[in-house]
Amino acid sequence: MAVEGSPAPVLGSSSGPTPSMTFDIPTEIAPTPSSSQTILQKCTRCPYMGPIDSFPPRRTGTGHLKVCASCMDKQATRKSVATAESSGCGQIATAAISLEDFLKLVEINKNRPFDFDTMVNLQPGMFAAGEHLYNRTNKIRDFLAEASDYHWNQKKTKRGGKSTVVTYFCAQLEGEQSKSRNQDVDRAKSRSRITRYHCGGWLRITTMDDNELLLRIRMTHAEAHPSFPASFRKSQTGEFKMEATPKPVPKQPLFTTVPMSGPVGVTEVPPIMPRDDVGAEEDGGGSILELPLENGVVPSAPEVYFSPDQLAELKRKFDAMMNIASGPCHPDLAHALGSVFSHVDRTVEDIEVGRFAKRRRIS
Repeated sequence: MAVEGSPAPVLGSSSGPTPSMTFDIPTEIAPTPSSSQTILQKCTRCPYMGPIDSFPPRRTGTGHLKVCASCMDKQATRKSVATAESSGCGQIATAAISLEDFLKLVEINKNRPFDFDTMVNLQPGMFAAGEHLYNRTNKIRDFLAEASDYHWNQKKTKRGGKSTVVTYFCAQLEGEQSKSRNQDVDRAKSRSRITRYHCGGWLRITTMDDNELLLRIRMTHAEAHPSFPASFRKSQTGEFKMEATPKPVPKQPLFTTVPMSGPVGVTEVPPIMPRDDVGAEEDGGGSILELPLENGVVPSAPEVYFSPDQLAELKRKFDAMMNIASGPCHPDLAHALGSVFSHVDRTVEDIEVGRFAKRRRIS
């Protein structure tokens, strides 16, 4: 269709543009998402619009929610009030609170059932650089144990995509007691006297790989009960213990006595001869020589034998500790090694004193 008054230009394959034709070349570059400084996001529940970083992080540790912190706090308040009124159980599911506030919340609800699931912000510098995962979660566990008056034992660890979940259970939870490796019957009986409850006490601490100052804590305790007895709590510095395995060997008399050669009526204790010279050197106690005599018979002392496999395994572990102690190590590990070495030092001193006293009595 031709326009009257101005003939339409016809361009051939070899003809160039006419002087009357112009081209609009953009001189400004349109902004792209990568060139913008901050990305804004609108809350799906209210008119708030702000940077994505201002929205609560997801519990998985990746990304942020599409609901602002104010709306999440209102939702948590409504849910907590409704749950507390219906079941008498304190519950919270806020986006993120500080560790101090969460400990106060646990302490307030420790005398009644509670069910907490929340994100917790930690203060910078709470953990040492490169500190082990269990050291970090156990430190949080200790804070929660002090606030709740319940003792929590580690159950298992589960590794996820970008997070790790460490699970603990209430030490008085029925059905979760572990078999004691200690062969002491008296101690086993004392441990069995702990009163246990169907309390449903579980603690799950989730750590994030990309943010060590953010935790997810799920803490449930369905039945309030007396706190864990202090007499059954383990000391912070564990002792170095060895398990003695009886060795089935034929019993032999520990000592041989020489017949009395003195006159009748002289109350002289007959000399006691050791079974062999090697046994006299290896026996470090010396207290058997001071046992009272009954009818001229020396009472036998109990003998404990360590199997060669156990001694070889113990030597391997001790050599590993010595190799670790020869170089730089973590303060917590250094404290544990110091406790072991102090215990070994005291034991060796007792053995040396016992040998010296025995040599004096024999000579």
